[in-house]
Amino acid sequence: VGANTFAFAAEAPPTDQFVQKVAISDRFEIETGQLAAKQAEGGNVKSFGQRMVDDHTKTTNQLSELVKQNDINAELPNALDEQHQATLDKLKNLEGKDFERTYVSEQVKAHEKAVDLFQAYADSGENDKLKQWAQNTLPILKEHLKEAQALNTAVGQTPVVAQDSHTGSDERAKTTD
Repeated sequence: VGANTFAFAAEAPPTDQFVQKVAISDRFEIETGQLAAKQAEGGNVKSFGQRMVDDHTKTTNQLSELVKQNDINAELPNALDEQHQATLDKLKNLEGKDFERTYVSEQVKAHEKAVDLFQAYADSGENDKLKQWAQNTLPILKEHLKEAQALNTAVGQTPVVAQDSHTGSDERAKTTD
């Protein structure tokens, strides 16, 4: 995997697409974070969810201001796209450890994509103000990714099997990710 990261530099999307992707990503983080803050059993997952709500609300507000102040011709969507909505709907129907494992796994994927998107725009985006904002936002997104990866490991290592080792059901549940 490490060698692949240097195989190509991601090309920055046009500014209007960057704005739309970021707005949808932020909305997804906020909505799933609110769900995690309510539905997660573990305090670490709950607090991570709340942090996603707080941090991504802040970036949504910053993006909105940048678009307004710089007359950027881009619309901020008012809803999730189909893919993000499907994931949100899936999460709404999960509970307990199933919810936590799925939520955290989705957070890893979402933040990997966000880091790539922001890095590409910071490197070669069209709008200088948005490029600077993307560059300034990257460390926070990388921190979110590291935290999501650590949580993913933690929820994947929940000692469910040790509590009920005489049945195969817990072992099976552990490997459904």
